[in-house]
Amino acid sequence: MQSVPHLIRSTFLLLCVFGVAACQIGEGLRDAPDAGVDGGADGGIHPGADGGDDGGDEPGEPPELEGILDAHNEAREAEGAGLPPLTWDPLLAAIAQDWAERCESSNGLLLDHNPDRSNMYDGSVGENIAASSGDTLSGPHAVALWMGEKPFYDHTTGACSSEPCGHYTQVVWRDTLRVGCASVLCEGLAYPTNVVCNYAPAGNVIGQRPY
Repeated sequence: MQSVPHLIRSTFLLLCVFGVAACQIGEGLRDAPDAGVDGGADGGIHPGADGGDDGGDEPGEPPELEGILDAHNEAREAEGAGLPPLTWDPLLAAIAQDWAERCESSNGLLLDHNPDRSNMYDGSVGENIAASSGDTLSGPHAVALWMGEKPFYDHTTGACSSEPCGHYTQVVWRDTLRVGCASVLCEGLAYPTNVVCNYAPAGNVIGQRPY
């Protein structure tokens, strides 16, 4: 019998693949309500997964998410596919912040995805969300959670294999050029510490591969 944490993770990741906020309805996958649930005894924060010491100097990057832009770009560079680096977009960050502060959740566990994010931006907007049961979740650690789905993406078929992988593909989507993120504590949720990143143009377009 699967443990409760595993069932929770499986349920949310499953929801993610069949609907990406990183994609538009009719254009891509739908959103995964929680890109990565981190719920270990230490709140899911692993040793060494701090904010890093080479980030935080990007315009608008929040201090609490120090290094999150660098983490995205390091992950993209590591793919070895010549992916262009992302730039920080204050408007995407503001959209993420405004939504996250509402702490809207349909299940009391995790933050819901913002269904209207593209209406506030000139173009399609994707979205990844990571959550922790602890009181901290660094920007680089959130990216590491999303990149943890990489083994589940089959580059031969262009599909997820045994587990959802839509958060990973959004991070490394070639046509995505901008990102903006926010960090919010929603005390009423089981996983209260949330990192929300919005991307433009959105990735996970049905019928296309990340690169």
